[in-house]
Amino acid sequence: MPPFALIFKFAIFFICRAMAFLSPRDAIHIDDLERYDAFMKTMAGTQYLHLYPGNQVIKLDVYEYPSDELVKSGGFKPSAKADAYWEQEDEFEKECLIRQECNKEDESEFKMM
Repeated sequence: MPPFALIFKFAIFFICRAMAFLSPRDAIHIDDLERYDAFMKTMAGTQYLHLYPGNQVIKLDVYEYPSDELVKSGGFKPSAKADAYWEQEDEFEKECLIRQECNKEDESEFKMM
């Protein structure tokens, strides 16, 4: 196989994988997207989000950094992709925890040397 073909296959694979990731916006029902976009436009540079599933809604809390004071909250209808989004987030969290454990093991091995 020519090197160009191999590079092309890898590029297509990574592009398709990147496109498969769901964003928080994908978890919001289409009827609530305008309200969600308006809510997001009010974010300031020192604020951060906490997005989580509630009782038949997706809750979005905005906190001020560094005080961690709750600034505002919103609730949005979930889309059909919401469950897939939460599953994706769980997988990302598991991957991060595994990487942290691996890094801790690597650090402890390095300290022993």
